[in-house]
Amino acid sequence: MHQTPRSWARRRAVKVLHIALGGALLATAACGSGDAQATASIAVVTASHDDELEPTFSPGDIGLLSAHAQSARGRDDAAPVHVVTADPATTETVDLTPRRPNGQVELGARRDALIADRIAQLARVVDAHVRAGGEPDLLGALGTATRTDASVILVLADGLAPGRGWDFRVSGWDVYPPDLGDRLRATGALPDARGRTIVLSGLGRTAGDQPLLGVREQQRLRELWLGVCAATGARCTVDDGVRPARPPLSPVPGPVVDVPRIATVPGPGGTTEITIPTSVLFGPDSCLFIDPAAATAAVADVAARLRSGGETVTVSGRTAPVGDDGISLARCRAQQIADLLLAAGVDPDLVLDVRADGSRADPPDAARDASGRLDPARLPALRRVVLTLTPREMP
Repeated sequence: MHQTPRSWARRRAVKVLHIALGGALLATAACGSGDAQATASIAVVTASHDDELEPTFSPGDIGLLSAHAQSARGRDDAAPVHVVTADPATTETVDLTPRRPNGQVELGARRDALIADRIAQLARVVDAHVRAGGEPDLLGALGTATRTDASVILVLADGLAPGRGWDFRVSGWDVYPPDLGDRLRATGALPDARGRTIVLSGLGRTAGDQPLLGVREQQRLRELWLGVCAATGARCTVDDGVRPARPPLSPVPGPVVDVPRIATVPGPGGTTEITIPTSVLFGPDSCLFIDPAAATAAVADVAARLRSGGETVTVSGRTAPVGDDGISLARCRAQQIADLLLAAGVDPDLVLDVRADGSRADPPDAARDASGRLDPARLPALRRVVLTLTPREMP
C-alpha cells in the first residue's frame, strides 16, 4: 500500500539514536584485541559552506566516538576515524586509541582524559578540512565514505547543500521523500551503504544569508534526508543534540534555499493579495493538508478580516507549468482553502470566486531563464494559492 507523507515520516521518526547505532558499536567491540585489520572504523563526513554554522560534535556524537575509542585495548588495536570531504575527495585518518608516550595503550586512570584529547584532535582535523574549502557536495562525500571500511558514517552538515543531482533550490520543500530517494538512486547519485549506519548530525544549523528554518522546514528536512538515506540501504538516524553555535568556518559560498513564507502585498483599488506557498499547506502533487491545524492557522488572519464584513475574497489555485496545466490540482487546492474559511465562520456570500488558474495565471516567461529555457529553480515560487481581498461596497 502506498504510504502517505505523514505516515511515512511518523514511522521514520520513531528511530532512536542508540538503537540504530547499537549493532554497529557491538560489531566494533566484538572485533577482538590484537586484530587491527578487523577493527571497524568510523567516517566523519563534512560538506560545509559559509551559510552553515561550524560543524561540531553533539554529545551523542562524542559518546559514539568515545565508545569507539574504548574498544581499542590491546597493543595492536586501533580506533580509526576517517575525515572525509567530497571535492577534492580526501580522506584523513585520526586514531582515537589512547596511548602513552611510549606507544602503549593506556588502560589506567588517564584513559578517559587521553580519549578526550584524541577526540579534540579529531575536531581540529575536521575544522582544518572545513577551512580548506572545497565544493559542498554532501552526496559525493557520502560516496567517498562508503569506499572506506567505516561501519558508521557520521555526517556533520546542515543538509541544504546535498549536491550530485539534488539541488534543494530546485526540488523545494514539497517533494515526497521516498520518491526523491528512488530518483537519486536511479540516476546513480547515491552510494551503496548497505550494512552501514549513517548518522545525520546537525541538520538545519544555518547561518549567514540562509533564512532560518521554521519548525515545519526543520521537520521536512529530516524527512527528506531520512528518505534519501534509506535509499542508500543504510540504517539511518538523525542526531539533533544541542551543540555550540559557532560561526561558519568554510570560505565556500553556500546555496541560499528559499524558505516558504506567507506574503501580503497591497494591490490596486485598496485590494490586498495574500500568497500562500503550497508547500506550507499541501503534500507534493496533493490537495490534502499536511497539517490541518497549521493550515487553519495559516488563514486565520484572513478569516478574521472577512468576518468583520468589510471585504470579500477570491481564491485562486496556481501551479507551475510542468506536465499539464494543473487545473484539476489547482481547483482542489483552492476549494480546500475556501472550505477552511467557511469553517472559520466566514459568510459564504463573501467568498466571491474559487478559481483554478493552474499554470495559466502567470506570464509564459515566469518559469524561464534569460535565454528562454525552463528554469527549475523558478518553479517552487509558482506553486501557490492566492487570496485577493477586495473592499466591500457597503449599502
